[in-house]
Amino acid sequence: MIETLFHIVVTGVVAVGTGIAERSGALLLNRVLEVRTECPGCGRSRSRLAVRNPDTNYFRCAGCGSGVEQYTNATEHTKRSNGGLLVARLGPPAWETWGGTGRTPFSPECTLEVVEGRGESLIADVTLSRVFGDAFHTARIPVRTRGTRHSQSLGWSIPPGVFPSDIDLFSVDVRVMNTHGDQLHTRRELGKISFGT
Repeated sequence: MIETLFHIVVTGVVAVGTGIAERSGALLLNRVLEVRTECPGCGRSRSRLAVRNPDTNYFRCAGCGSGVEQYTNATEHTKRSNGGLLVARLGPPAWETWGGTGRTPFSPECTLEVVEGRGESLIADVTLSRVFGDAFHTARIPVRTRGTRHSQSLGWSIPPGVFPSDIDLFSVDVRVMNTHGDQLHTRRELGKISFGT
């Protein structure tokens, strides 16, 4: 798997509206963080970058041009003692179009990339719901990361019986979080099932 996530080190918290940097290392939600980053492509570092927290931020390397949208959620449980930030990115979920019909299970799969994971226990879940409606199924799997950078494929096998008989268009939401409930990334795709005779 190609590494796409930038390594992020939190160096301070900028109080919103005042521009005053706090060097205490205290992390507050709805703040702007001062960070330094390292490009996964060429290793080039960039310092004193401001990012919104929690939010999706765009990171781009001035050296090699690599860039990615990355969700940042700095909390007491995602920030390491060295300032490194636990971040994750899910690839778009995919599945066989006939999954969920007859006796064939619905088996969505996606990729997961994690930075600053070192032995972290994560939870990945998939939720199926009506488009603009209520959820009708959730399935969870545990993920145990290995090393500072970790990549793996995730997959769920959902029995076809969970799909309401009157549904053909549905939403597939995939989410990864730590065991404290801090969201690291989420993706949504639309699916369609044709219930043939």
